[in-house]
Amino acid sequence: MADVDDSSLPQHNDSDPMHSTAEVIEAARRPLLVARHKVVVGAALEQIGDPLLDEMDPDQQEAADLVSVIAEDDNLHSASLAEGMLERACMARENGEIADHDLLTTLAGAYARIRQLLANQQGRQIPFGDLQTLSCGKLHRLLNPLEVLFASASLKDRLVFTQSQSDRCRQSLRLIIKASGADECWRDAAGDPMLPRELEEPIESLPEEQRRRARLHLVRDRIRHRFFKKVFLVYFDRDTLDPEEVAAHPAIVDWLEAIADTPHLFPFMQGQTQEQKIYRLRQLWRKILQLNELYQRVEQASSHPTYRERFADLGTRERLSILAADRYPALKVDNDFSVYTALCPFRSFASWIQDKVTSKDFVLPPEADRPQHRSV
Repeated sequence: MADVDDSSLPQHNDSDPMHSTAEVIEAARRPLLVARHKVVVGAALEQIGDPLLDEMDPDQQEAADLVSVIAEDDNLHSASLAEGMLERACMARENGEIADHDLLTTLAGAYARIRQLLANQQGRQIPFGDLQTLSCGKLHRLLNPLEVLFASASLKDRLVFTQSQSDRCRQSLRLIIKASGADECWRDAAGDPMLPRELEEPIESLPEEQRRRARLHLVRDRIRHRFFKKVFLVYFDRDTLDPEEVAAHPAIVDWLEAIADTPHLFPFMQGQTQEQKIYRLRQLWRKILQLNELYQRVEQASSHPTYRERFADLGTRERLSILAADRYPALKVDNDFSVYTALCPFRSFASWIQDKVTSKDFVLPPEADRPQHRSV
């Protein structure tokens, strides 16, 4: 799949009067310059790998300058880092900005710098092969970082990830959504929970078959409610969630993968059958998607003149009631939305939940009438 949309980034404007003749000439000469120096620069690039990056100083000035030039080059925003590195290195060699004896160390230093910046943001080491698939447009974001916020429209513009990471994320989500061998509904290995009298009484007068179906629905809903309470209120409790547990999962998708691989280590999965664990993991992912969409929808509406004043002193639940009455449309949940959600830093997700719970503004979306976006 193609990488995410970089249209929100500054783009080169050919109609801009500042677009000088020199820039037009440079753009026309680029293919010739790349062809002239491609063999030498390409040979240097072929020597680069993770072992060499480990030896490089990511703070060397020449490397930092090259990284900045690539990030600020409007012509490269849709190119991969591998393509951008080759092109700008060829131009630098043509202009005498990089001597041949410094070529390898400068290129490797540039990659080492980018790897360090990504590691600082993501909390994990990025392999050299993955670095090559990073878009130059995202490199611009990496050099001008902003806090990544879950359930905010700014999420997609602030995330930085490689195409390889995106592809692996999609693959993981497909497996979670497919849920091979999963139960078809909510169940509890400990048996059906007791229903409180206020839920039992209204259905007592129903015909037997209707009462049975109604009670089954209430039981399953109660199991669902207990599960999400264990996840969002107990597991994520600010006073008990271990910071090391948060740090162990760079992104939401890493947390989901850990649950899939070792469900017995997560309290909200313990004691259930394997079939129910698989089912619950899929439901958990769907709920996270719902949360991201729901709160982004409220954020979007809150900034609109129609709702800005009406929403001023209202919480999320009250705002949602108004939007529901107005039939305000849900946001589009597509492949990219799923990837943005899953690649959100886990620490940002955990912090968001804790803040919402503390401020008593956490709203758990109801079960969707139909499963949200399936394909990734």
